[in-house]
Amino acid sequence: SQRIAHLIPPPTEDSLGVGHIAVAPAFRQQGLAGELLDFMKQLAAERNKRALELDVALCNNNAVALYLKHNFVVQEKRLPSVEESQDGLIPHVHMRLNLSD
Repeated sequence: SQRIAHLIPPPTEDSLGVGHIAVAPAFRQQGLAGELLDFMKQLAAERNKRALELDVALCNNNAVALYLKHNFVVQEKRLPSVEESQDGLIPHVHMRLNLSD
């Protein structure tokens, strides 16, 4: 819907969007998420993209820490309106990793 697009817009033209990375609990803390991000970097480079972009729930501390560890930079915190909050939308953080860095 329009409200979701306002809170979580699509990636910019020069970026490859990353969405919904998940690792099963039994396989966490083994570097698999980092390998998935490395694959995404390679895919982005093959598609002549300059960056990876993603949005993550602000309350997902483990994911935010993972992306910061892998040099993503917080671009913006996106807070839902009161109406969006009533619809179940939660605050997100928009992050970007420039591949030339």
